[in-house]
Amino acid sequence: MTSRTRSLRLFSLVIVAASISAPAAHGQAPKQKPEESNRPLVKVLMTADNWQIPITYYPATGGQDAPAVVLLHGRRGDRLVWDRSFAKRLQADGYAVVSVDLRTHGKSQNTVGDSVGTGSKLKPGDYQAMVAEDLRVVKGFLFDEHQKKHLNIRKTGFVAAEMSAPLALTFAVKDWLEPPYDDANFADDRTPRGQDIRAIVMISPEAKLPGVATARVIDQVRDPDWEIAFLTIYGTNDTLDKGESKQLYNKLSLPAANRNRVYIKPYAVGLRGTALLDADDDVQKQILGFLKIHLKELPDEWRDRQSPLTK
Repeated sequence: MTSRTRSLRLFSLVIVAASISAPAAHGQAPKQKPEESNRPLVKVLMTADNWQIPITYYPATGGQDAPAVVLLHGRRGDRLVWDRSFAKRLQADGYAVVSVDLRTHGKSQNTVGDSVGTGSKLKPGDYQAMVAEDLRVVKGFLFDEHQKKHLNIRKTGFVAAEMSAPLALTFAVKDWLEPPYDDANFADDRTPRGQDIRAIVMISPEAKLPGVATARVIDQVRDPDWEIAFLTIYGTNDTLDKGESKQLYNKLSLPAANRNRVYIKPYAVGLRGTALLDADDDVQKQILGFLKIHLKELPDEWRDRQSPLTK
């Protein structure tokens, strides 16, 4: 048995065990309905380049200890694919959840032009702006909720489908390279501005996007010192995959120190992206189990993220 085979089997055992120990959405007594303050809220975030980015926000029930999960749709998709069921399941499991319409998708709109639509004919600059602007304002929203003690931004994860997978990886690098504020003599006492993306789930990830330096991003994001956890999910009969999911897994797990937090889970179906969520309930269970271990159970405590330099 090769070490890689052992790694894949270990993943299955660990995640299944985590799923058993975590509250399940099916087969158990129904949870109490969330209070009025925890009902989903639709908000519109404004980017610096005049794009309205709609989100659906599912507040957590756990207050300042709650981890946050950002849900990113696939190509030509929108946030409603998450809003139908999985976002609510995450919220019921204790997460603060944000589903996003990236620019040119869903209900997103440019307020000074006629750019709306279906995610077709995307240019390199569109993908770059999704990272630089769309995800920036989403992170800003999470920061505000963190400061209100509604969640713990230090425990932030992504679940990203298809084209959104390299966007999530790219934003994670950007986030981890943000230097802390120079507001204290010692590094540990300085107020962080990043280092908050801790876990990334990628469903049928695309290998390349125009304008996104994916190879360089992968080399950076797998830095063992960052300790980011990765789960790749794909359909083995997906004709568009072309081995991309396995290649991504191999690259991310290359440093030996990463192998205990980099996983891959294949499913014997021809479906792609968020369609896998409805193909087998095990897909959602695997994601919940992964996030439980590598996000919810992180020991990081809430801390004030408002630097005295910005007050």
